[in-house]
Amino acid sequence: MPAPLYVNAATIEVSGNLGLLFDKLANKWTFDSKVEFDKANWINQFAKSVGDLDELGQYAVRYLRLITALGGTLVGLKNTTRFVTGTGLQHPMENGFAWHRILGVPYLPSSGFKGAVKGAIIDSGSSSKYAHQTSEWFGNPTQVGGFCFFDLVPVRPPRLCVEILTPHYSDYYQDGKTPGDWINPVPIPFLAVEAKQSWIVGVAPTSRRTKLSVNDLRAAAIEVVQAYGLGAKTSIGMGGFEESCSEISYIADVDQSTNLVAILAQECNLNDPQVQEILKQVQQTADDDVGGLRKIVREFLTIQDNISIDLCRWITTRILKDKFPKIIEDKLTKKIEDKKLAYFVELIIENVKQDESFNP
Repeated sequence: MPAPLYVNAATIEVSGNLGLLFDKLANKWTFDSKVEFDKANWINQFAKSVGDLDELGQYAVRYLRLITALGGTLVGLKNTTRFVTGTGLQHPMENGFAWHRILGVPYLPSSGFKGAVKGAIIDSGSSSKYAHQTSEWFGNPTQVGGFCFFDLVPVRPPRLCVEILTPHYSDYYQDGKTPGDWINPVPIPFLAVEAKQSWIVGVAPTSRRTKLSVNDLRAAAIEVVQAYGLGAKTSIGMGGFEESCSEISYIADVDQSTNLVAILAQECNLNDPQVQEILKQVQQTADDDVGGLRKIVREFLTIQDNISIDLCRWITTRILKDKFPKIIEDKLTKKIEDKKLAYFVELIIENVKQDESFNP
């Protein structure tokens, strides 16, 4: 068999969509006495936060708007234990991993979410108060289901980790040899998502009739997710989830920030190359370089002439992400340790104290 084209390629810089790297460029093969894949060294490069905060935030905003327009409901979740998805996908690691093709983050396809909820209700039999609604909600061979299920996706960059599967009798399972204590277990690493990551999942009715029971399905889904979990290896404690309302509030904040940028586009030329360059400098400036930040902001003011509360808020949101909503409150109630954060609070107060709409 000819060696893959990338077998002698230079070291690949791990950035961008790591899902494409995981699925398409497994480049740790050795071709000595036999062809082998160096699983341990290759998988460790994925044990970190993946995805882009801005892209995930904008995706979540569009997700929320779509679900709302369809008359559906969006559920915020946090995984209480490590979460595994896509282990059945083919891969040299022996255990696959489900990556969102566009966002480059782990996710659970809508079919998996629907199957988990449906299976749990059916397995509960008549003891489930939702048992009589399975055909209406999920469909059957002669009836289309009354709801559309959506993917489970993270709203912030999730952190990945490496888990270990240790089959003790691989020779017995693979080759039919006699099992015994003399067989050496061979650890197999696989990817998982760390606990306490933020997620959203949605359902939407496909008819006026089922629109009336959307809250019932929401309640059923939350019960199932919290009782049975999602993803693979739930029988050993993985895939535990709980409802979390903070994810929905976070998306609303991102949506408000997105609308603000559109307003500011009329107020000032954010596409001006000089403005973009200054904003880039701010993002690259060290957190403790207050002097450098002051210099950059002075440059911005010479271009912009004045700086409004909305523009301050936009700059701060762009740099500090979700820290912004409470920074003014924090400034007025306690000392802020982060110099970069404190400086931008001072900048806002200093430049908008004459603004009638600003009342700290």
